[in-house]
Amino acid sequence: MGYTMACLKALACLNGQVYIHLVRWDQKRLTPYEPPAEDRISLYERSTFDSNEALLAWARLLQPRCVFVSGWMDKGYLYVARQLKKEGIPVIAGVDTQWKKTIRQQVASSVLRGYFNRHFSYMMVPGPQQYEYAKRLGFTIDRILPNLYAADVALFNRAYQESKSSKAKVFPHRFLFVGRFHPIKGIMKLVQAFQELSLEANHDWDLLLVGNGPIKAQIPNDAKIRVLDFLPPDRLAEEIRHAGVFILPSIAEPWGVVLHEFAAAGMPLIASHDVGSARRFLIKGYNGFLFSHQEAGYLKAQLKKMVQKTDEELLLMGARSHQLGQQVTPELFAATVLSILN
Repeated sequence: MGYTMACLKALACLNGQVYIHLVRWDQKRLTPYEPPAEDRISLYERSTFDSNEALLAWARLLQPRCVFVSGWMDKGYLYVARQLKKEGIPVIAGVDTQWKKTIRQQVASSVLRGYFNRHFSYMMVPGPQQYEYAKRLGFTIDRILPNLYAADVALFNRAYQESKSSKAKVFPHRFLFVGRFHPIKGIMKLVQAFQELSLEANHDWDLLLVGNGPIKAQIPNDAKIRVLDFLPPDRLAEEIRHAGVFILPSIAEPWGVVLHEFAAAGMPLIASHDVGSARRFLIKGYNGFLFSHQEAGYLKAQLKKMVQKTDEELLLMGARSHQLGQQVTPELFAATVLSILN
């Protein structure tokens, strides 16, 4: 994704001696995103390694100073991580699982403690719920790293600055969703809530949905609802000047970098309580509103609150979002990774 490349680019630029070799999944991809070519970053397709041993042999040839594993459900990645950790190379696991204190999690964390510690030297997490999960897996405070995810803040800051004057003149009355068109994202609940609000209240707001996925064809034809296909980060930033409020209604969302992106872009936010990043980038009543899927009509009520806001109030909420969006940057991600090598 674009934010991943922004973080890796910052890592390569922060220390001119860093060269990054990135193995990425090229099968069952969730989006058609294609990363641009970057200096000191080489891309390799996962399918080109026909065995765990081949992947390990290639990794050893690189003589890495550090290994970062984000797809740690891949047995090949785990095999390489365990072997290189034995050889004294620090291995970081990126973890965005929220600790929810379920019985299943409590049992699993107890069982998996030794397993994860055999494979990883550190766990890198984006927020407090993920920190708690890493701690439950037996990682001590000095082995849990913050700042796992960061939006391409520079790109979305630029979009904020370029749209400020036009929004100050005429604030766009448009709700925006960006993400996969999948039931877990809560899109159909958003569409239903928006349509119900449109029937109950006289307003001039519309809804723009951007992305792709299996339920795209289920979105009903509605004059006030527009659908666009997946957009790369630079094209997505262009839509910001035409959008007023960003919504992430996910039923389950371990983190959700997209909320960080549109916070940095200076947009008021609506998110479900299940969105992990909302704990960092959304303050209820300050720059947006939260809702629970467990309460009927709660999402519609938050949409209505935004519709009833004056344009001046919405501008202020957007400015507050922009401020909150500066808390984490690709440079902070890079500095955190490099800190274990110093």
